[in-house]
Amino acid sequence: MRQFYFSIVKGATLSHQLTWSHYCELLSLDSINKINYYIDISANQNLSVCELRSRIKSNEYERLPEETRLKLQNKEETKIEDFVKNPIIIKNSLNIDIISEKVLKKLIYMKQLID
Repeated sequence: MRQFYFSIVKGATLSHQLTWSHYCELLSLDSINKINYYIDISANQNLSVCELRSRIKSNEYERLPEETRLKLQNKEETKIEDFVKNPIIIKNSLNIDIISEKVLKKLIYMKQLID
């Protein structure tokens, strides 16, 4: 927990804005950039733990465009248009570079079989 605390905060704590349950949800994340993103939206939008959990589960950070993620990492100014999320995430388990319609159908079909 100390390592988590010092890697994120490095100064004033957010304990007055986030609860222990918020931190427990954030501990499962693997990237410091994801953690910082979810801390920011939790504090700014006053998210409950359930709302934070659903945002993490919906992969909100992963659906952001790459340019927006870079702006957030560099603490640059962002616009509302930057936060329009990609509605589709394709997990390409076959390591195919070019995804045609036929390959996309195959990936969707495989996903349906797994679920």
